[in-house]
Amino acid sequence: MKKSFTFYLWPLSNLIVILYALYIFMGAQEPLAIHFDAAGVPNNVVPPGMFLAIILMILFTSNLGLIVIYRFVDRLWPGYINIPFKEYWVSSESRQEDGKRMTKDMLSVVGIFVGVIHILCLLAIGDKLSPAIILPIALALSGVMLVGIFLMAKPPKQ
Repeated sequence: MKKSFTFYLWPLSNLIVILYALYIFMGAQEPLAIHFDAAGVPNNVVPPGMFLAIILMILFTSNLGLIVIYRFVDRLWPGYINIPFKEYWVSSESRQEDGKRMTKDMLSVVGIFVGVIHILCLLAIGDKLSPAIILPIALALSGVMLVGIFLMAKPPKQ
């Protein structure tokens, strides 16, 4: 099965997160704020080494489940994977192959979304973006992602 464009964007988004975390780590002279209250005021700080370890652990664990599901889509399809318009996608062998490909594309989009959210959080930690603006951006991106996934799964008109 040919890999889609989104499959290659997924690791790229994670690479950007790692590179930017390293950039922040290298420039940090003092403890870094890793948690902010609703007003955007930091309320938890950690040393730079701990910061890097936390970022890498969160990135790894948030992608691990997606990677496992991506690798086993062929075995999990269609019984354990819930997608919109499932009846359409399981109705014939060719549609099942298209459904598996589409499911992998959806997982890649979710992986890209995870990377983008991590980038937004790192921008706040690096003082490039106000922490108060992250929630509205994340909610807007969540809505766009959900609509996009729904449109990806929508069967073509007959």
